[in-house]
Amino acid sequence: MRRSGCRGNPLRCGGNMPLHTPSDPLCKDLREIKDVGRRSADLTRQLLAFARKQAIAPVVLDLNDMIESLLKMMRRMIGQDIDFVWKPAVKL
Repeated sequence: MRRSGCRGNPLRCGGNMPLHTPSDPLCKDLREIKDVGRRSADLTRQLLAFARKQAIAPVVLDLNDMIESLLKMMRRMIGQDIDFVWKPAVKL
């Protein structure tokens, strides 16, 4: 059973909101909602596979991309009084 909502296309948000353009200030937030939904679905799939003791197909990851996607959240968590510097490695 597939549920409707913003995960499939947050830029349309279930047809309740007009289509947003990339220049729209809400577009960045809506894209972040879509990314969080995708990551949540991936994590759920991994947890279910672990619970069933299924083998998970290995995937090549770019650690720089993974960390980059978490930077905004990490900066909010550590607060403004701490300088957080991200220096990605080449081909990590």
